[in-house]
Amino acid sequence: MENRRRRRVSPFPYLILNILLSALTTLAVLWLWNRVQAQKLPDDAAVQALLQNSTRPTEMVTPVLLAPLPSLDTQVIEIINVFGAGDVENEEIVLQNISQEEEIWLDGWTLTTSGGDSYTFKSLVLNPNARVQIYTRPGHDTVNKLYWNLNTAALESGGKITLEDYEGNLRAVFSIP
Repeated sequence: MENRRRRRVSPFPYLILNILLSALTTLAVLWLWNRVQAQKLPDDAAVQALLQNSTRPTEMVTPVLLAPLPSLDTQVIEIINVFGAGDVENEEIVLQNISQEEEIWLDGWTLTTSGGDSYTFKSLVLNPNARVQIYTRPGHDTVNKLYWNLNTAALESGGKITLEDYEGNLRAVFSIP
């Protein structure tokens, strides 16, 4: 029998090839991500305009970009109901986007009670026909449940609750039974 020795192939070239392909793939993904994110940033002219309109020149200004407001001609949001008025553990306000097509960005919108308590929305998009519940008691926000974090009741029977957009336009009123 002939004694044949198999030639052993070194894995080193394959490891180098794997490292190079991984590095190129990572660079390509980062390059694409950077291009997509750069399109979402405001242009330099808008940022410069905000900085020049600052009342105090030494103040650091962080530009806040708010979504365009829906038309005032048609009602797009409604306070559907208020539950448990006078009982902080059960108080709940239900809002609904009554638009069939338009999502509403509620950033900076404010709910105000007849007693003067107010709640300002942060980073909330209400899709068409979607509802959100606002509880006055302390708690942790979820996708469709927000907490006002009050320790006492904010709503009272016979009172009103209003919803205003970030420009102060009245968008909805509800009389609490």
